[in-house]
Formats: sequence, C-alpha cells, structure tokens
Amino acid sequence: MKPGLGLLREAGIKIYLPRSQTSGNLAKGRSGILWARSNLKRALKLSPIVTAPRSTILGTAYRNAGQLELAVVTLGNTVKRFPAFISGRVALTSCYVLMGREQKAKQEAREILRRDPAYTIARYTTPNLYRNKETMEKWAESLRKAGIRD
Repeated sequence: MKPGLGLLREAGIKIYLPRSQTSGNLAKGRSGILWARSNLKRALKLSPIVTAPRSTILGTAYRNAGQLELAVVTLGNTVKRFPAFISGRVALTSCYVLMGREQKAKQEAREILRRDPAYTIARYTTPNLYRNKETMEKWAESLRKAGIRD
C-alpha cells in the first residue's frame, strides 16, 4: 500500500489505481502528485479531522508538484498545530531551501535537531519513499544545505 493511501481509505474513499498510478509512478510523475493531492484534499473534506501525517502528506505533495508557496503554508500550519511532529518540519525545511530562504531553513533545521538531536538525513532517506533515487537525493541535499548531517 502506498504511503497516504491508508488515510484515504480511512476517510471512506475507495482507491482504484490505474496501472499508470501504481508502483513508483505515484512518486515519479506530476500526474501522480496531482492525483494524490486532489484525493488528499477530498479526504480532508470528508473527514475534517486534521492530523499531522495528513497535512504533511498534502504539503509534501505541493512541494513535489513545485507549488512551494502552498507547501510552505500547509506545512507551516502543520508545524504550528503539531510542533513535535518532525516530518512536517523536515518537509518545511526542504521547501525553504528550494525557495532560497536559507535562514528560515537553518532555523527549522536547528529546531529539528533541538527536538531530536540524533536526527540525520539517513533517517529521512531510509524508508525510501521515492522510487526515483534522484528525487530522494534532491530532498536530502536540501536538508544538507539547511545543516542536517548525514
């Protein structure tokens, strides 16, 4: 099962993926990102209880689609509502780097390391959420620029 699909099913949305949306295609192509984003928005409408994972997945979908302003707003709200949820901060940090907001990225990186001093890029990349290694490396590099260690 894809990350996030359980949340959609939990919200009562039946998932029938066309062949193009299975396997790694969901994380690779823009159509997969747009599909995930629209379905997550629908899930949030049907079950409006906002959880840290749901809003982080939505913010990450915006980031992956290149809609960095929307990603920052979504992830910023996640961090405000759920300050201890590290994944939201990690995604927000990578957005800030991609936007060229290095100071904000370093500030978030310091907060990540304050909350979890053992946090490393290896922990971020180990689940291998993206089949495309270049995509994963792009996000990992953004975290390196912010000051998270390997």
